[in-house]
Amino acid sequence: MTQQLILTLILLILSACDAPRSTRSFYRENGAERQSFSSSDDGYNFPSSELEMTIPVPPEAQHCTFSPNGIDGYSNFSTHLSSRYNICQSQTNDAKVFFQIKNPIYDNRVCFLPTYNAPGSSTSIYLGSPKCLFLESSNNIYTITLTKDRLSPYGATSYSQYPINGVMVIQDKSYYFPAPFNVDMSAVDAYLRCNQMLDQGVTSYCQAFKAAGEYTYSVFNN
Repeated sequence: MTQQLILTLILLILSACDAPRSTRSFYRENGAERQSFSSSDDGYNFPSSELEMTIPVPPEAQHCTFSPNGIDGYSNFSTHLSSRYNICQSQTNDAKVFFQIKNPIYDNRVCFLPTYNAPGSSTSIYLGSPKCLFLESSNNIYTITLTKDRLSPYGATSYSQYPINGVMVIQDKSYYFPAPFNVDMSAVDAYLRCNQMLDQGVTSYCQAFKAAGEYTYSVFNN
């Protein structure tokens, strides 16, 4: 009887020391220890983005400013992207751009198009095909390699001769564009269409594209 009572007391003590139904774990990511929590009782989750971590910076982007933890340290804001962001150009390769976004975009790709701005000019020339990707993490610095492959009008200066000193950032998503478009269409296609018409001396398409405001434009000052 005494032995059974002692055994019962031991079991009660052990059960009191058991962890609750919520679980806690530690793991490593990018060399930094992070902590995650979940609970099977109340459904609350403590997102890992609340915890500081180190984000590796590409060698060619050491001169740039980025968020060290995906939360703080963003220099720009885009209404089109609904997010703060950082963007920077390589100092050794004008075709290479680095991009970091605070609020990831999961449902569509974001496209980057190389441009040239003449000194003192308020207009830009697009130089090549869009490079599109999903921006699914604030804890990543994306490297985008741009291409100057736009065909020049007959007799005009080759677009490949211009340096890349700007980039148009556009979600590959459908929006309504006013006249002369008067249609819902991909913002990337609308931008390309505006430039095609500009080659023919028609400015109204680019004016309509600009009026819709579905883009983010950056000029580099390297």
